[in-house]
Amino acid sequence: MQLTVAGTSVKVHPSVALNLLVGSGILSWLSGRRRPERSFFAKLGIGTASMMLLMAADVGHAIAHAFSARRAGAPMDAVEFSANMPRTVYTNNEVLPKAHRGRASGGPIYNGLCLLVGLAARALTKRSSAARELADWWSIGNVCLLWQPDTGAVGRRRFAAQVAPRRAHRG
Repeated sequence: MQLTVAGTSVKVHPSVALNLLVGSGILSWLSGRRRPERSFFAKLGIGTASMMLLMAADVGHAIAHAFSARRAGAPMDAVEFSANMPRTVYTNNEVLPKAHRGRASGGPIYNGLCLLVGLAARALTKRSSAARELADWWSIGNVCLLWQPDTGAVGRRRFAAQVAPRRAHRG
C-alpha cells in the first residue's frame, strides 16, 4: 500500500500485518497474565487495542519526522513501514546540522506530547481497569521512542569523530 502524507511518500509493506497479529497475540497473553479473570475476548480486545496504540506511537513518530523535515527545509523522500521498524528515506542526507536537528525534532516532540497524554490517562483511570492497561502500553510505547539514538547525519559525524582518534592510535 502506498500513500502520501505531508508531501512524503509512505509505503506500507504487507509484513506489517504479521507484526500486528504476533504483537496482538503477545499482548493478549500478557493481559491474561496480569488479569487471569478476564474473558478470552477481553484479553484479545485489550491485546489488540494495546498493539494498535504501540503502532500509533511508532507510526506517528515517523510521520512527525516527515512534517518536521519539511518545516526544516530538508524534506524526507519516503517513509517505509515493514516488519522491522519504520525507515525514513532521504536522497540527500548531507544537510547542515541545524537542518538535521530540525527534521529530527518531530518524532520526539510527538512522542513527548503523547507520553503526557498517556500519563494523564493513567492518572485518571482505575488501577485494575482495561483503560489503565491501555494507558500503560501507550505510555511505554511513547517513552521507548523518546530515547532512540541519533542515527542520522549528526549522529554519524559524532560517532566518526569519537572513533577516528582511537583508530589513529592503533597504528
